[in-house]
Amino acid sequence: MKDLNLIDYEISKRLAVRDIPFAALIAAALRKADPNNFDRLESAFPDIASDLKLRYNAPAGILLKDHIENYDETLKRIKEIVDSYLDSSL
Repeated sequence: MKDLNLIDYEISKRLAVRDIPFAALIAAALRKADPNNFDRLESAFPDIASDLKLRYNAPAGILLKDHIENYDETLKRIKEIVDSYLDSSL
């Protein structure tokens, strides 16, 4: 496992200021993880790992359990919310 270097630490501070949801951070870590770290994260967060796998293989990441009726409107609203978290002005 890699140590937390000063650059990683500073990036983590900027991510924390954006108040990104915890599950999103874990899902991002799972996406970036090597097989060993993926297994460790999956062991610690099995529900998030399972949902990530399901959403990765689903059209637009949408699952039946989301109960979405209007896909276009829902995806538009999701993009707006995501953009608000990732606003580059921070």
